[in-house]
Amino acid sequence: MPGRDSSTHAGRAARVKGGPCPRLRGGPLTGRGPAGSTARRQLGFSLIELMIVVVLIGILAAVAIPNFLAYQARAKQSEAKINLAAIYTAQAIYFAEQNVYGETFGQIGFALAGTSETSTARYRYILGSDAIGAELDGCSLPADATTTPSAGFTAFAVGNIDGDVTCDVWSIDQDKNLENSTNDVSQ
Repeated sequence: MPGRDSSTHAGRAARVKGGPCPRLRGGPLTGRGPAGSTARRQLGFSLIELMIVVVLIGILAAVAIPNFLAYQARAKQSEAKINLAAIYTAQAIYFAEQNVYGETFGQIGFALAGTSETSTARYRYILGSDAIGAELDGCSLPADATTTPSAGFTAFAVGNIDGDVTCDVWSIDQDKNLENSTNDVSQ
């Protein structure tokens, strides 16, 4: 054929007849290595190797996922702590101006971010008989959510952050005592 190198054709013929293959190092297609040893040519991973990897990934996931979920739930509790601290600050400002504590969130000027339709609150906040935030699924409100305007207040945050039957209950009072009376994360 015109323009064709005859050595290419000869090399192809040698490979067909069992000669050395240029892609393998030093041996013909029989699988023998350069020193005449019988080296097996591997094209991929064996089924056993793949199964070992899958088992190891499963073990790692079994350890990591519960730890991640607990960490995520503890992070959600920060919403209650931050909002209760804001309620305390609003009460302290109201007390400085009025010389009594407020009985409702409207009195102290506290509101959650967004409207009631767009609020992403995970907790229901209670101050006296006033309550704002998420609707509670299976959580009862604390009986001692009271406010005595001249003496003090206790505000509560109640929520179910992990979907079980236990509810997370936080409270803060006029002395800034933040307490987690029922911890939904450790249950």
